[in-house]
Amino acid sequence: PQKGVPTPSPGDWVPLLVVDSPDGRMEEVLDYLGRFPFLGLDLETTGLDPHRDRIRLLTLATEEGAITFDLFRVPQALEALKPLLASPRGPVLVGHNLKFDLGFLLKAGLEVEGGRLWDTGLVHQVLNAEARMPSLKELVPELDKTLQTSDWAGPLSQEQLAYAALDALVLHG
Repeated sequence: PQKGVPTPSPGDWVPLLVVDSPDGRMEEVLDYLGRFPFLGLDLETTGLDPHRDRIRLLTLATEEGAITFDLFRVPQALEALKPLLASPRGPVLVGHNLKFDLGFLLKAGLEVEGGRLWDTGLVHQVLNAEARMPSLKELVPELDKTLQTSDWAGPLSQEQLAYAALDALVLHG
């Protein structure tokens, strides 16, 4: 696992653990994540269609930092995350436009417990009586989204890992 990935802004660091090898510490990671009342949840995928494309990264963020699971390198991580994500008890899972993420997770065989979900986009849309859900960039203008459409199927750069972490961290904050 890698720690402390630099963000796209030079000099800044994101507290990040990347789970990219099956090292047997998954139970320890899940216990750690289960202690928090809220987790930011975000996916990076190889495309927009859950029937054709795949989840590459699943990131869970706490107030202390983010843990990113590389599902291409550790596909068993998704199965290991089921107790944390599918249980009716546990941290509130905060995401933006969760319909997208949930479609991919469901297609991958993981049904997330709906009673623990909090969608920042839907909440903003309802509270402000808006016709459409705002993008995350609209809610967090300083968030750099240029890597959103980068190649998530190939080798990942440090900037891509930092981008994935930041997307989940802003949801938590």
